[in-house]
Amino acid sequence: GTPALAPYKMNTSGDTTYLICVADTHINSTVAVACPCIRLDEGTFHPSHTQRWLWDCWIDFAEQVKNLQGRKILIFTGDMGELDAKRRSNQIITVNKATIQQINLDTLAPLVDVVDSMIIIRGTMAHTGKSQWLEESIARQYDHALHNKANDNASWYHFRGVFDGVRIDVAHHVSMGGLPWTKPNAANKLASR
Repeated sequence: GTPALAPYKMNTSGDTTYLICVADTHINSTVAVACPCIRLDEGTFHPSHTQRWLWDCWIDFAEQVKNLQGRKILIFTGDMGELDAKRRSNQIITVNKATIQQINLDTLAPLVDVVDSMIIIRGTMAHTGKSQWLEESIARQYDHALHNKANDNASWYHFRGVFDGVRIDVAHHVSMGGLPWTKPNAANKLASR
């Protein structure tokens, strides 16, 4: 069963709190946002025209967040990076795990650097590896990431919290798989027919 989660509570003494949610960035995909110049073992990857446009939008978004007056909490709701663990695509920049992590850190920096704290939700194994190691590894790089004290992880499968009296309940999208831990979702499959 799912363990009971004690809500994380935060009161910012009357200041406005902004919850900034970002989902499914899939950094390391050749069709996702990417920093302007990526160093690979064998040379340099230069993002496509579309990726450069996404980067401009990313920078604009980070600037808008920076200009918000109040406490800023960033919530990544899963599939932050792209490992293509199931090898279903040719649209990845590299398979080098160290480089993938660095691409993520470099791409996330403009937004991560302007928030007060953040919550990193683990996505799916198909995108971020077994036990979603990529998101856990990235979350451990940030001192201002809220850690899951129940299991001493830096990232979360499921986060419940109360911010300035507003209750939130965050997880990545519901899986519809047939694995033992996803079988309870069979009712969802039937309901969608």
